[in-house]
Amino acid sequence: MRIFFIFTIIVSISNSISANSATLYIDSNLIVHGLVFNDFVFYMNSAYYILISLFILALTIKLYFNSAKKRDKQSSILLVLSIFTYLVYVFVTDISIPKISGVYSLNSNFILSILPISCIYYAIKNLDLLGINTSDLLLQAFDKSPEAICLMYNGKIEYVNAMFFNILGEKGNKILPSKTAKNIFPKEIFEEDKFFSKIFKLKKLDSPETVNVLCNKFQFEESSAYEPFDILTILDIGIIQESQKKIENINKNLEKLIKESTQKLENINNELNTEIKRRIDSESKMLQISSTDSLTGLYNRTFFSQIAHNIIMDSNPIINRHVVIYLDLDNFKNINDTLGHTMGDEILKEIAVRLKLSVPDTSIISRVGGDEFLIFVKNYRSSPEYLINKLSTKILKNLREPILLDNKIVNTSISIGFSVYPHAGKDIETLIKHADIAMYKAKENGKNSFAIFEKENHSNIKKEFDLTNDMILAINNNEFKLFYQPKMEYIDGKVVIVGLEALIRWFHPQKGLIYPDVFIPIAERSGYISNIFLWVLNEVCNQLKKWNSKGKDFNISINFSAQRFGQDNIYTNMSKILENTKIDPKKISIEIDEKYLAKNIETSIEMLNYMKSFGINITIDHFGINYSSLNYLRSLPVNGMKVDMSFINGIGSNTKDEAIIVALIELCKGTDIDIIAEGVETKEQYDFLIAHDLKKMQGYYFYKPMQAEDIEKIPELGFDNSVED
Repeated sequence: MRIFFIFTIIVSISNSISANSATLYIDSNLIVHGLVFNDFVFYMNSAYYILISLFILALTIKLYFNSAKKRDKQSSILLVLSIFTYLVYVFVTDISIPKISGVYSLNSNFILSILPISCIYYAIKNLDLLGINTSDLLLQAFDKSPEAICLMYNGKIEYVNAMFFNILGEKGNKILPSKTAKNIFPKEIFEEDKFFSKIFKLKKLDSPETVNVLCNKFQFEESSAYEPFDILTILDIGIIQESQKKIENINKNLEKLIKESTQKLENINNELNTEIKRRIDSESKMLQISSTDSLTGLYNRTFFSQIAHNIIMDSNPIINRHVVIYLDLDNFKNINDTLGHTMGDEILKEIAVRLKLSVPDTSIISRVGGDEFLIFVKNYRSSPEYLINKLSTKILKNLREPILLDNKIVNTSISIGFSVYPHAGKDIETLIKHADIAMYKAKENGKNSFAIFEKENHSNIKKEFDLTNDMILAINNNEFKLFYQPKMEYIDGKVVIVGLEALIRWFHPQKGLIYPDVFIPIAERSGYISNIFLWVLNEVCNQLKKWNSKGKDFNISINFSAQRFGQDNIYTNMSKILENTKIDPKKISIEIDEKYLAKNIETSIEMLNYMKSFGINITIDHFGINYSSLNYLRSLPVNGMKVDMSFINGIGSNTKDEAIIVALIELCKGTDIDIIAEGVETKEQYDFLIAHDLKKMQGYYFYKPMQAEDIEKIPELGFDNSVED
């Protein structure tokens, strides 16, 4: 560039002299001198234009090969073509034509040089990314950097960003007029060639204060267009060091706190371990309580069903033949009543032990009721018949052995029902139900035996179970109806109604009318009799309220099955019904079959006294046909006695029946017990009873059982039906 600058000055001077010499030639006619000097100028101009054009052409060609983008290459080609055109033109106008004609024009090449200049300007503008200055963008990016940045070229500082002055200089000032890099940075900065990273203590530019900084230097290599220059980044680590000191102090304090807290943590950990162990033990106990029977330690019904269900779900009905056993102790209630519940509990514990010894170890044994047990035996190999015979023999033998408790020998027996998977059912509840059916069959066969559920031989039991299921829904479906049969008394020469007996009837939607002698025994066996009794009591009390509102007040008797004497909730519910309906308990009389009272005199007396505490009257029903004993009649807290109709039917044909009736009449007179005859159907029976001073009776001779609205139609009762129900 310097050579061409000097050469340009020489050419300019030559052109000036050439112009003056031409003027001199015209004025002085010094033709020889002018021609000689003009040749010199001609060659000088030619050489100048040729050399500068070649130089520019070389640069543009180099630009073409150095261009990476397509647009840059196109711009380079445009430059090459324009320079080439310019060279051709200059050669023709400034060299060839003047040489031939001998006339030199010094102005045309300057004017026409506008063409390559314009092309160069256009190309530069096109290459400049549509006016965006990348250098400015780079510097703007440096200004936004969180690190201090310094650009150095040939050892001099060319640029520093704002963060540089925040750390080393005056804030806001970006000019270093008298400072060089060597004046600011230590010499180690300039000893590294490629990369440098080191911590220095640098002095600030405007104060004697020093700053600890981390310096990183990056050096750019020399290229064909640029000389090497350095980028120096500076990071203030003073804040980091202060933070480290604070952290060290905190660590010291933490160590102290940790030492002080370690013992507390150990204590807490020990307490947690103790609490965890306690909770695990508690959960284990809760699981044991929720899954086992507290008395015998056997599984309860829920857990038994769950385990058996899981086994069945994993079983193959083609291969596996599992057995479900339902067991019930025979006459266990008598044992409880005779020896007491404490002794009864000890017997149940012994039964549980003997059952474990009677079945395979993999069997699941459960106590599901007071004296009822369930066993699930997994069977994979032997035939069910062989297994059942083997199990029944061993169970009956072990439980037949007398039990010695408190120097008392107790003999027990058990009834067993078997059901086999999948023949008797493919789910555990069905298998249990069918085993229960088989167990009742064993009891019917004489107890202390076993029976196997077989679909073909259990049609009657199936009917009973279906009837039991229908019975459970009968109350909600309003299928039960109450009928009332008047009780008569001979007073002052005529017979009047003095009370009613409530009699239940079941109107089955498919089977029609079902009498109590059919469904009551089934209800007693299934345990549903309590629900029926409470329904009857509630209906009777509500009917009494209606009749009271119409001016009539009756004493109504209800039959009660004492088979469920031990269920205290029955008496609680009786009390609630009487309280809710506000019926005088003296208007209610409970008739209890003699056969239930005779089985356990002590329990009967206790429960009868409990019922009488409500104010309810007690009558012995069907007296004389079961276990009649004058001894217990003297002890039982009863108000009345009903002579069974079997004796009434013997009047006029059986003198023994007549003698028994007369004896009972005299007995009741002597014990102040009210006596009534049931089943009176003929005038002969009526006359006999009146003749022997038995004045209370009931039967078809007077009235059949009828519904409540028919009772109100009896004229002599005189109901006030003007009162709305």
